[in-house]
Amino acid sequence: MKKWAYYDDLKNELESKGVKVNILQNRPSLLEHLADVQGHRCLVSGDSLPMHLALGSGVHCVSIFTCTSPWEIYGYGLQKKVISPFLEKFFYARGYDARATTAIMVDEVFSAVMNQLSATAPDARGMVSQGNQPHKQPS
Repeated sequence: MKKWAYYDDLKNELESKGVKVNILQNRPSLLEHLADVQGHRCLVSGDSLPMHLALGSGVHCVSIFTCTSPWEIYGYGLQKKVISPFLEKFFYARGYDARATTAIMVDEVFSAVMNQLSATAPDARGMVSQGNQPHKQPS
C-alpha cells in the first residue's frame, strides 16, 4: 500500500523542467545510505527510512502518505506532507489495492517538490531523490 504508483511519471516531469533526479540505490551500510540522502536538496518518498533520515539530516522532503499516519511525523519546517484522500480507508492496511497507490496525482507531488526546491535555492534546480523505490541500474 505504501508504494505510490507515479514515481516514474514524477521523475519524467521533473527532468523535463531541468531537475536532476536520483533514485536511491541499495548500499552495504546504513552510513552510506545516509550519505546518499544527505547529498540531496529534496527527497521524495513515502513514510520510509529515507524520509526519517532526511528529516534528521535537515534535508527538505516531500512525503507521500497513502496508508500511514502523517500526524505522527514532525516536519521540522523541512517537510511537505502529501496525504491521500483515501487515507482513512487504507490506514495501516496490508496487501495491495491500486486505489491506495493511485489516489495522489503527479501534479500535486510535482508542485510540492518545486516548492521545496525553491525554498532551498533561488534557481530551483537541483537533485531530487526518490526514496523507497525499486532499485534500478543507472542508464
